[in-house]
Amino acid sequence: MTSAACGLLACAGCGGSGSSTPVAPKVKLVNELGGSIAEINIMLGDQALPFAQDGGQSQYVDAPAGLQNVTGYVYYPGLENFPATSVNLAAGSKYTLVAIGNPTVSTGGTIPIKIILANDDHANPTSGNALIRYVSCAWNDPPYSVWVNGTSVLNDVYFGEVTGYSEQQAGQISIESVLGDSPPYSVFTFPQTFTLTVGHAYTFYYGNGFSLLEDS
Repeated sequence: MTSAACGLLACAGCGGSGSSTPVAPKVKLVNELGGSIAEINIMLGDQALPFAQDGGQSQYVDAPAGLQNVTGYVYYPGLENFPATSVNLAAGSKYTLVAIGNPTVSTGGTIPIKIILANDDHANPTSGNALIRYVSCAWNDPPYSVWVNGTSVLNDVYFGEVTGYSEQQAGQISIESVLGDSPPYSVFTFPQTFTLTVGHAYTFYYGNGFSLLEDS
């Protein structure tokens, strides 16, 4: 075969410049406002995000890449707006927008409702492990520590804080929040048990106790 023929075969099907379309970012909504707030409306730019029940999450949806404005409101019992914010979304990445705060104290209070952004991108855990991270939704608690299986894993966690993912042996775990870094300490929540599946990624949301949602 001639070199010219080889060149034709190599270029067959190339077409255009050879560039591919970037993969759109994916975004989901988690509702951690508490108080059984059912009606929560969040706009990402001009796009309405899917509905999320109290303590639950929506499905991922495609979103525009780049800097996006985030606005929204809830009814509890009257109309209350989220402070406008913006998020920067990278092509090909996944994100969670988390609604936190307490609408009953936000008007004239010190803890307004707000939206925080968590990046859901992560590597695969090693064999036998899962991935876990934490989002603090405890608007009325002082800084606290998180203990897993009787061992302190996070200290001085503040309202609105989002941690990165860390590996945890899969299976049943016990988790609690405490005031202080070592005994004697005041227990905020008595130990709760959850089961982690090998290879999966999870987020613990701490408000009135811990709740667990899967990210993968």
